[in-house]
Amino acid sequence: MSKILIIFFILLSVCDNVIAVDKPVVTAKNKKAKKKWDWRRSLPEIAYVYPAGGQQGTTIEVIVGGQRLRDVKNMSISGGGVEIISITYIKNIKRRFYRHLRYDFACMISKKYNLKTPRKPKLRAKIKAKSKAEVEMKAEIGMEAKMSMEDGMAMQAKKKKAEEKEKMPDHILLKDFDKMTGRYLEIAARNFFTFPNRLQSAPALREEVIVKLKIDKNATPGMRELRFWHDRRGMSNALRFYVSELAELTEERLFGPTKNMKTKLVLPAIINGQIMPGEIDSFVFKAKKGQKMVFAMMARQIIPYLGDAVPGWFQPLISIHNMKGVEMKFEDDFYCSPDPIMLFDVPADGEYELRVRDSIYRGRKDFVYRIKAGEFPFVTNIFPLGAKVGKITKIHLSGYNLTDKEVSVTIPSEQSDSYRIKTIGDPSFNPVYLAVNSLRERFDNEDNNTKEKAQNVKLDSIINGRINSPGDVDMFKISGKTGDKVVFELEARSLGSPLDAVISLCDAKGKQMFFVDDMKRVNIGFNTHQADPYYMLTLPANGEYYLSLRDIQNHGGKDFTYRLRISRPRPDFKIYSGVSSLNIRRWQTITEPIRIVRKDGFDGSVIIKEKSKKPLFKIIKGTIKKDEGDMTFRLLNRRKGESKPPFPVQFIGQAKINGKTVSRKVIPCKNMMQAFIYYHWVPFTELMAFINRK
Repeated sequence: MSKILIIFFILLSVCDNVIAVDKPVVTAKNKKAKKKWDWRRSLPEIAYVYPAGGQQGTTIEVIVGGQRLRDVKNMSISGGGVEIISITYIKNIKRRFYRHLRYDFACMISKKYNLKTPRKPKLRAKIKAKSKAEVEMKAEIGMEAKMSMEDGMAMQAKKKKAEEKEKMPDHILLKDFDKMTGRYLEIAARNFFTFPNRLQSAPALREEVIVKLKIDKNATPGMRELRFWHDRRGMSNALRFYVSELAELTEERLFGPTKNMKTKLVLPAIINGQIMPGEIDSFVFKAKKGQKMVFAMMARQIIPYLGDAVPGWFQPLISIHNMKGVEMKFEDDFYCSPDPIMLFDVPADGEYELRVRDSIYRGRKDFVYRIKAGEFPFVTNIFPLGAKVGKITKIHLSGYNLTDKEVSVTIPSEQSDSYRIKTIGDPSFNPVYLAVNSLRERFDNEDNNTKEKAQNVKLDSIINGRINSPGDVDMFKISGKTGDKVVFELEARSLGSPLDAVISLCDAKGKQMFFVDDMKRVNIGFNTHQADPYYMLTLPANGEYYLSLRDIQNHGGKDFTYRLRISRPRPDFKIYSGVSSLNIRRWQTITEPIRIVRKDGFDGSVIIKEKSKKPLFKIIKGTIKKDEGDMTFRLLNRRKGESKPPFPVQFIGQAKINGKTVSRKVIPCKNMMQAFIYYHWVPFTELMAFINRK
């Protein structure tokens, strides 16, 4: 036994020596490197804005939540027409003030809404009854000592009370409740009637700022991008904010005495709400028999991804109830979008209740939504999904309350990739986009579901078609020669169609060349299911080939539309930057991530340049050879004095394709996490730059 112990201690000492050798030597240089300050960690960061929009010609207050917002006094909103009047940081309130403040606040709310007056809180018990032993002990000490002890305790209590009264902070939420506006009342009510555990709350939502905005009556409706910036620390990330033409209404949500209050609606209107844990928002509206009311929800469009929530976004449900509480209709999505769209045929005159909640009763400050409600036209589907540049195309519309079910569209010659039809839809809730191409356009024959009836298609064509019914198959016949490279690309899900397509190709003898379901793509944008197939094939022999197309789950219908490109390779690329707010310091050289999405075999290098006659940045490393890379740059004139507030900047990527120089705009993105593990680059419209020279 003693020998075993000796061997054990020898091995232990050897292990200790090994561990000691592997430990890094701490030097003054290492210590200095550890203490190096990363200035990016001090940038303001915003997580949500509530309400997420406002009406033209109104002055509104919004709550912006995030972190590192203290002392931030500046904001920029893209698009013009929105003026920032004030920015107020809401400090945390110490718990010791809650007891009497909650009572005062509840009295004010009860008076304002004619509710029952709250009960006054009971006073705390003064001193517990003394035990017999304590009484006997004090009797032995003597009456004089007993009195001096009690006097001392009373003096201490009085002093403590006076100190607490003196330390009452000058806080905007602690005075003049009856003069507070809606956003301040809402934050005060949440603080006084709910007690969140700060250890469990998300740090990214911990700080709040109230911003007063004035929206010009001529401000262009649609999506804007909102950013904070600090003179020394830099500029925040971007959030989506919307300007509308309709009246905007925000739910009555003061917690405490009014937590079950239903908000009255006058339609048409845009409803703004925010779902907290277990909460069901309720709105009451009047409607007449025969009306076709549309309720279009916007939630994931506002905040696409949540890093610490499953499935990674707010999953809203909407339902209509009569005033007896009976459910009349229910919606939880719109095809593949988690944001529901509801058409409600009003069965009788009267009042109805709209309810909004999360699918599993989750909730948080960033569960923000907007609903366009009323009897208005709404486009649910278009056919075809795209058009040729410079050609007049008739677009057939499907949807609710539509007067015109067909519009003629001419795509401008300079347009590429996509085009929004401005004469129909709504720029925020119902934008209608067309895919754009320069190839010949064709339509599929309805009766082409067998090899014998396969539709003849020439190379370099785009077929616009539908999977008309469940189980339907569309077949196409092409002719090719040995060595021909042919691209088969289908667009459906990426253009808003519910079709989950699968394509396969066989030769004339029935030998299968390929079978393709989903194509793996870079995580860019909102689509988390890359359901559109793509394949590039070198034909092995002269002859005829048959392509079949169907839905993988054998679904079908008039909305299951697609665009199928059968063409020779057309090399091209798109380029994205991993930042939507560019912060750079005067003497600093920074590196930002870049991604290139290559198309049809393009494998060349892309050179990044600033698109400006007078560039502000010197790009040191801007040649990207792989799919992912970095762009390194610094200020061109480092000695220049003070710079103006954040301004838009645009970079382009240039490459040689078939002997020609092709330029593509660098699309700014925000790298967002979905449900703890997945990352997505979410595109924004503007890249804003902030030069910090202080």
